[in-house]
Amino acid sequence: MLVWSGKLASEIKSYPIDWTVNLAGETIASSAWSIVGEDVTQEASPALVIEASPAPSFTTTQATVWLGAGTAGITYVLQNTVTTSGGRTLTQQAELPVVANLSSDDLTTVAAALNWIGQPADTDGSVARIISQMSAQVQGELGYKVKQQSYTRTFDGQGLRKLFVPDLPLISVQSLSINGVTVPQGSMAGGSQQAGFYNNASSIALIGYCFEPGFQNIQITYTAGRATVPADLERAVLDWIKIVAAGKALIGFGVNATSIRAGDTGIEFGGKGDSTDQKLIPIPTQIYSVLRRYIRVVPISGF
Repeated sequence: MLVWSGKLASEIKSYPIDWTVNLAGETIASSAWSIVGEDVTQEASPALVIEASPAPSFTTTQATVWLGAGTAGITYVLQNTVTTSGGRTLTQQAELPVVANLSSDDLTTVAAALNWIGQPADTDGSVARIISQMSAQVQGELGYKVKQQSYTRTFDGQGLRKLFVPDLPLISVQSLSINGVTVPQGSMAGGSQQAGFYNNASSIALIGYCFEPGFQNIQITYTAGRATVPADLERAVLDWIKIVAAGKALIGFGVNATSIRAGDTGIEFGGKGDSTDQKLIPIPTQIYSVLRRYIRVVPISGF
């Protein structure tokens, strides 16, 4: 049976069947599609939809259907029935897995992961789940989310003139207030910097103001993150997925292991116990070596 690449539940996507070999020199005279698979028997909701616009279509050798909706985790079976110019009736079925929508914070795509590990489809949604899990763990190690987005955060004032934000790189600051008083964006006039806030890729500095001492008395709205995931960072996530797919990330060790260290991989043991279990090393050494370039380093203080 033909297996199509997975479809997100939220997208409308086209799927073709090439009939060239089966036609044996004839052409397609008509084409009809039906869903004969699991959504009918399991009454999954929402059901997969054969779209009316764009409508199913065919050429002399290929039939195409547009599919929408569907329930994540369900693999549907589609059937295409064509009649040929010679009066024959041909049928062919295809499986279509519907997968969960990826988080906007994920560092790669299902398509890229499937291509990297040489797997034709994410039939059970496991690849999508691994991507989300690994993306979350990687960004937890980095100390910030990689993709660009807007943040509104509150901070404690320390009486300093500089504040380091937790999200990197800092692109721009939309607003800043201290104890409810709006601080303007700084500007140049007469060759000198005027009172207000200024920022670089990691911090905000004040001229003519200070981050007055207080509890959660500073509110800042800013944009931070990268417009695209760095290629080496995405590659690291893909390599990790490949390791997991190959079963190489699992090792046996005592159940009395108390901690696992990435980087220079190490395991610490404590208490009693000598049996073994299969556990996943959080981040393989070769992956961690890439992450180190992007880990946020917390400064000791501002000024």
